[in-house]
Amino acid sequence: MLETFGEYMYYLLSTPFKQVRKVGNQWYIYFKITGRLFDENKTMLRRVREEGMVKTASPRMLPEHGLDRKLTRYEGETWENFRVRLMMYADTCRLGGTEVGTLQAVRSLGFTDVEMVPAYELEGSREHWAEFYVILSRDIDDSFDIGHDIIRREVRRVKKVSGLDRYRFLYRIQDARLEECIRPHNILIRAEVRWYNNNILNGEHNNDGSIHHDNVIGNHLPYLHIRSRMEENEEGRLTCTTWHHWRIHDGSTYNDGAKHMDAQVIEEEI
Repeated sequence: MLETFGEYMYYLLSTPFKQVRKVGNQWYIYFKITGRLFDENKTMLRRVREEGMVKTASPRMLPEHGLDRKLTRYEGETWENFRVRLMMYADTCRLGGTEVGTLQAVRSLGFTDVEMVPAYELEGSREHWAEFYVILSRDIDDSFDIGHDIIRREVRRVKKVSGLDRYRFLYRIQDARLEECIRPHNILIRAEVRWYNNNILNGEHNNDGSIHHDNVIGNHLPYLHIRSRMEENEEGRLTCTTWHHWRIHDGSTYNDGAKHMDAQVIEEEI
């Protein structure tokens, strides 16, 4: 098999020129030397062709292609993402101001599962009629190399001028085993209950005359505030902190310093 240009040229010679052995054949020596130059030129021409196209250009050449499109590689962006963004630049500009163009700008950053939803569909209100959400979905284990500021910058470069962009990120958990899904979790619940409709001296108000410190007992629902947090833990404990005997202004005592305006705090483990 002929692999070099010199061997190919020597192969084209007629038989009389090949009677002399290759070691002393001047035609073979000539084609071997000149063929090496042609092989080097062929390699350089092929490299020029590859470097001239964004799809096959090396990372060193990609910034040069970016100069023609006024694009630069973001900090932390992979070279392949930058390559895709360069290849999609023309279509992104052509579709600027449309939903398709906005989605394509986000996909050029490496996000494959992305959609745009009007804000009123998610919020159920027409108050934010000009706003839209860019929803990006990805696996929980995927690396996140692109900053939120970069995503926002690319979207605002091609989005509709009258639209205000908002963002929502959805992370999927796949292949979860059943025992991990049903593993029990501890739930921390903090509840604050007020059984009387009166102003408690707990530091929430100032004694400046703006409110009346009277006690009105009524049949009303208690105020209940619950805040929950879930975390994985093999052990569990339940504690209860109770404040008893708040000092209230019901006329039973005098503000003469004989009693402290505090409550009895009891903390116990259940």
